[in-house]
Amino acid sequence: MTRSTWADEWEQTYGRHWATKLAVLGVLLVIRGFLETLSDADLPMHLAIGEWIVRHRGVPVVEPFAWSRSGAPFYAYSWAMDVVMYRLAETTGKVGLRLLQGLMMAGAGASMIVLGRAARWDPRTSLLIAALNVFILATVVSSVRPQAILFTLVPLAWAFTYRALYSDRPRGAIVGLAILSVIAVNTHIFFPLIVAPWLLWLADPPRERWRVYAVVGVTLAGWLITPYVLVWPQMFSASLQPNLLLSPPTPVKEAQPGFVSMGAHWSLIPLAFFLGSLPLLWSTGSPSRRHRLVWGLAWLAGLMAFAIAARMLLLWWMLVLPLAAAGIHAIARYLLANEDQGRRLWRITAVWVVCVLLLLSIGSFEADAWSFEDPARHRLAPMKERGLDQLAKWLECNTREKARGKVYTVFNYGSALTWRLPNYSMSIDGRTIFPDSVAKAEAYLRPLRDTVSYGPWRSAELAIIPTSSTVADVMRHAPGWREITIVDLAETAASLWVTDAWWSRFGRVPLPRYPLSLVTLDDESAPPSCAALVRRAPKT
Repeated sequence: MTRSTWADEWEQTYGRHWATKLAVLGVLLVIRGFLETLSDADLPMHLAIGEWIVRHRGVPVVEPFAWSRSGAPFYAYSWAMDVVMYRLAETTGKVGLRLLQGLMMAGAGASMIVLGRAARWDPRTSLLIAALNVFILATVVSSVRPQAILFTLVPLAWAFTYRALYSDRPRGAIVGLAILSVIAVNTHIFFPLIVAPWLLWLADPPRERWRVYAVVGVTLAGWLITPYVLVWPQMFSASLQPNLLLSPPTPVKEAQPGFVSMGAHWSLIPLAFFLGSLPLLWSTGSPSRRHRLVWGLAWLAGLMAFAIAARMLLLWWMLVLPLAAAGIHAIARYLLANEDQGRRLWRITAVWVVCVLLLLSIGSFEADAWSFEDPARHRLAPMKERGLDQLAKWLECNTREKARGKVYTVFNYGSALTWRLPNYSMSIDGRTIFPDSVAKAEAYLRPLRDTVSYGPWRSAELAIIPTSSTVADVMRHAPGWREITIVDLAETAASLWVTDAWWSRFGRVPLPRYPLSLVTLDDESAPPSCAALVRRAPKT
C-alpha cells in the first residue's frame, strides 16, 4: 500500500485532520502512562540490577544479591532495560521513569498503526486493534516493567515481516527485523515472541524463498548479539525451572491460571471472551487447509498458555494478531454496513470517547505518590511498602558505618529492601528463581500434607518481616533474637529483628527493652531525620 493510498483511506474514514487526531491520542497515552505510580514491587529490583551492571561494567552470571543463593547462577535477562531504568532514575528521578511508562504506552498504540498499514488493514480496524493493544498492556503489565516494551517490539516485528515477505521493497524491513531482534533479546526472557510473525510464511509462503531465509536469518543473527549468548540454555533453565512459588495454587498473581484470575481481574473477562471467539469471527473467504491449520494451532497454543498463567495473555494476543484484526473488521462491518458516512463517523467518534475514558481509568492513581517518589536520590521503596523505609532508616541511624548482614525477609519485601539497603543481603526477593528450601515458606500450605516452613531464618543475622507472620511468633521465643522496631500501618505491620551477636558488632546504641513504634511522617517528600523518626515508646 502506497503512502498516498493509505493516507487517503484515513482521511476518508476520519476526516482531513486524521493525523492530528492520532497525535492527540498519542499524547493522551503518554499522559496516562505518566500518571501511573511507581508502586510496582519489581521496580526496585530492576533498579538494583541496573546499578550493579553500571558499577561493574558487565552483566551478572552469579547471584549478586541474595545470600540464600550464594554462588548460584544468575542471569539479568532484562539487563538493557534495567540499565535504562536505573540511568533515568539516577538523572531524572520519578519524571524519567513515569515518562518512560507513558512512551511505552504510546509506542504500543503507534506500533499497531504501523502494523495496520503493512498488513493493509482498514483505518477503523487499525485504530481499534491499537486500542486493544494498549488495554492489554495496561491489564497485564503494571507500572514500569521491562516487558512493556514487547507490546511495541512484537507488533513492529509483524509489520516488518509483512513487508519483508510480500512488499516490493523488503530490504529496509529486513534491517528493521535485525534491529528489533537485538533489542528484544536484551530486554526480556520472552524475546522468542519476536518470531510470532513467522506464522505468516508458514501459512502463506512467498514465491521468493530467499525472503523467508532472510527473515529467519536476521532474527537468529540478532539473538546472538547479547552478553548471554553462550549461556542461553542455562538462562532459561534457571529462570523457568519448576518452583514451589509457581506450583498451583501459586501466590504469584500473574502466574495463576488465566481463567481463575478472571474472578479478581474483570478486565480479563472481555479480553478472554474476544480472543476465545476468534475462530467464530475469522472469515477470509475460503482459506486453504494449511492456512486453517497454522492459525488454528496458533490460537490453540495461546489459549492453552493463558489457561496455565494469566501473564500468558501476552503470548495469546501476539500469536493471533491477524485473526484479531479479521475479527474486529468483521464486527465493525456488520455494525456499520447500513450507515452513511456521517453517522458512521459519529459512531466511531463515540466509541473512541469511551475508549479514551476507559484508558484514563485503568489502574489507580494516588495523589500523594508524586511527593513520595524519588527512587534514586533517597533509594525509596515502592509506595505500598512505605513502612520499610522507616525500618531501613532506623537501622541506618543506629548502626555503624558500612554495617552489613544477612537479612531474612519475605517475598513481597525482598525486592524493595535489596534496593533500599544495598549493603545488606536479602534471603529472597520478587524473583521466582529461589530454591524450594527458601520458596517453601512463601508457597501455599496444604494442612493435611505439608508442615509449616519458616525459611532459613536461623542462618540470618537480621530479619524484616510482617509482625503477624508465623515465623515472627517462633522468633519471639528463639534465643539470641530481638524484635526492636515496628511500623504499624493500616494495611500491614512490619518489624525489624536483629541477633544479639550481630548488634554487638554493628550497633551504636543499646537495644531497647521493648520494641519501638516508628512514626510514619506526614511529609514524605524527603527522608526523615534520625531524631524525628523514633517515638521512644514501647509497642504493646
